[in-house]
Amino acid sequence: MSRAFVKEDSASALMEEVVERPISTYPNYMTRQGFEQLKQHVDDLLRTRSRKGIQDTGMAGIERDLRYYQARLQSALVVDGKDPQTGRVHFGAKVTFVDSSGEEHVFRLVGEDEADVAKGRISWVSPLARQLLGKQIGGQVVWLRDDKPLSGEITAIVYPESGD
Repeated sequence: MSRAFVKEDSASALMEEVVERPISTYPNYMTRQGFEQLKQHVDDLLRTRSRKGIQDTGMAGIERDLRYYQARLQSALVVDGKDPQTGRVHFGAKVTFVDSSGEEHVFRLVGEDEADVAKGRISWVSPLARQLLGKQIGGQVVWLRDDKPLSGEITAIVYPESGD
């Protein structure tokens, strides 16, 4: 047998190997909405897995994702997101702050699996969220944006009932 065929078989086997998703070491806080969305995502993955006609090459990724998201559901610590009446930024808060150039930014502090910057949701363990946690209206925040330090002042803290 030619060595070319052996190398091709090895490369093919490596392409089918799927790397596991790393599980965060932080507590798995989630909003109620994030928990419900994650449950729906797991249900969707289970339906996809059970459908006929799925090729074996796609199953490894689906199985990996199922293991990850099921573990995240089991370790979830759902935070109700109600205003703790402290006037401070906590998990689940939607925070508005204005940077030194006058630009307004609004972010909600959510769980790691819920984060989506484009939708204004940042992980509670992100550097910016760490700057915001525990601060009150008028509190100063310094963060890196495009590798430049920016400062800002918190102008509003709201705890949404549901959704964003």
